[in-house]
Amino acid sequence: MILKNITLKETFLNIDVHQYVMSTEPNWKGIPRNEITWHPIVDKDKCVGCGMCITSCRKGVYTFDLKNNKAIVAHPEKCMVGCTSCETWCIFDAISFPDKQDIKNLIKEKKVLETAKKQLKEKINKCQSCGANCCGSR
Repeated sequence: MILKNITLKETFLNIDVHQYVMSTEPNWKGIPRNEITWHPIVDKDKCVGCGMCITSCRKGVYTFDLKNNKAIVAHPEKCMVGCTSCETWCIFDAISFPDKQDIKNLIKEKKVLETAKKQLKEKINKCQSCGANCCGSR
């Protein structure tokens, strides 16, 4: 990880995680990402600033508040819909997420399964055409 732009005057630690972050699409399964309320919530009273969430999240959701020694959700839209890995990694129970049922309801309401099925067919066809076994298509 490359650290940049750090001075004593700055409040937030700017971490360049672009080499680790996959491109974030503006939508998820055809739904504009800003319409999906799925991202971590940090309880500042429980957060001890250990950095586990920041250094483990490969999507670049977090930054760090140097002044208060706390994780900050800086890019909520980058959080993968349905992912709760950082909540699992936090041994201080400082991270929570919205109700998972909200995502299940969204999948039903927006007919996301149709999009997923189409994407699966495209992935299988791509794997079959190149001969790779990247999706277990053999």
